[in-house]
Amino acid sequence: MRTAPSRAIEVLTGLPPLHLMIEHEAMRSAYRLTGLGHWIGEDQTTGHATIWNKATENCPVLLMLQDSVEPTICPSPKLGIQIPSRDDWDNTNNTICQNGIIWFTDGSKIGDKAGAGVYGKTMRTKLSFALGSYASVFQAEIYAILACGMEILKTAPKRRTIQICTDSQAALMAIESSKVKSRLVLDCKKILNDLASCNRVILTWVPGHSGVPGNEEADRLARLGSIGYSIGPEPILGVPYSMGVSTMKELLNKEFEKSWQEAPDRELAPKT
Repeated sequence: MRTAPSRAIEVLTGLPPLHLMIEHEAMRSAYRLTGLGHWIGEDQTTGHATIWNKATENCPVLLMLQDSVEPTICPSPKLGIQIPSRDDWDNTNNTICQNGIIWFTDGSKIGDKAGAGVYGKTMRTKLSFALGSYASVFQAEIYAILACGMEILKTAPKRRTIQICTDSQAALMAIESSKVKSRLVLDCKKILNDLASCNRVILTWVPGHSGVPGNEEADRLARLGSIGYSIGPEPILGVPYSMGVSTMKELLNKEFEKSWQEAPDRELAPKT
């Protein structure tokens, strides 16, 4: 292997050249700082600024509003979080609060369009939201819970039992966590805290696509939002950090392929 061309080894192992990896890490750092409002980059002709300019020229999505906040310690809302088993849902009497106000929420993504749905079983409310092309399924799930909380607050309930059912355990874990990095999750927790200040609020996991009527209706409303047209400029909810990272990864792979195609020692053996 001592005499093997280094570029050929990089291609065989799938490892980009060191200078491209360094550029990629610099892009990620600049992207993270931009999302937190800490990127200055006054001199656009030197250092990280030139690398960041290259990234944004090739990936305009990096300039869009991010769904990021400075890591924040936010106490979990004063609510109960339940994750029943699928068997428990075979008998809804074991999972649904009989004297409570019951809501179901769901998020969906069809193609590149996301949507959220909210169904109020007790209040007979049906809401559908188009969230555009940049929202992730996770964001759609969180937004559905946030929108549900805002809708409930309109009626100013007090000393009631309110149950919000979602089929996203990831959303429940994010809401339960005390450390928040997403602006959307932070907003959702604030709404739930307001709601829980004078009510008993329970967030309950429901198995998706299992025939639970309320969940099926919320899923239908979310899908309706996915095929609808969003109102206002995009991104509706802010670009998820993971989307920016994957976009930069795609740019790295393109640069990697380009460097190999332009390498003078690419031909390992003479053509016959």
